[in-house]
Amino acid sequence: MKSVKIAAIAGLLVLAAGVLAAGAWPKFKGQWFDIKYPPGFKAVGRDKNSTGKYDGVSFLAPNKTVEFYVHSPRFQGDSWWMTKRKGETLGGQSTEDGAKYTIKYGTYTGPKGKYRRDYTDITIKADGSRHVFGFRYNSQTYDKYKPKYVTFKSSLVQYAD
Repeated sequence: MKSVKIAAIAGLLVLAAGVLAAGAWPKFKGQWFDIKYPPGFKAVGRDKNSTGKYDGVSFLAPNKTVEFYVHSPRFQGDSWWMTKRKGETLGGQSTEDGAKYTIKYGTYTGPKGKYRRDYTDITIKADGSRHVFGFRYNSQTYDKYKPKYVTFKSSLVQYAD
């Protein structure tokens, strides 16, 4: 009887581990960074650097209504996300200037208000390095994906050499 209970408990543990693994976020390995993204999202290279690898990557939801973006070069570089696209209008912008970082926030609104595209542009004062995060969404997808976007941003690991 005791071995049956132990086997049942072991079976539940294996099942729980399988459920957790199924929901695990894949890790994308860039040239100078790693970042985790939601299961089912597709990575699309952006911001190709001089070595032919990517300093920036977008991650598209399966239905393409949501996009997460990271630009994390070794030091500095131009971010594809920061470029205004045809038909977009630039909305509010703000800047936080702290002791260690300067952070710029902004939002582009797509044609006819179809989507919004937010950015967070972080410059580290000590070495001038830069990270840009982006989030494209519409009014129906914002609440569902905002927590995932926060998790995405917090998973960034930057490498120096």
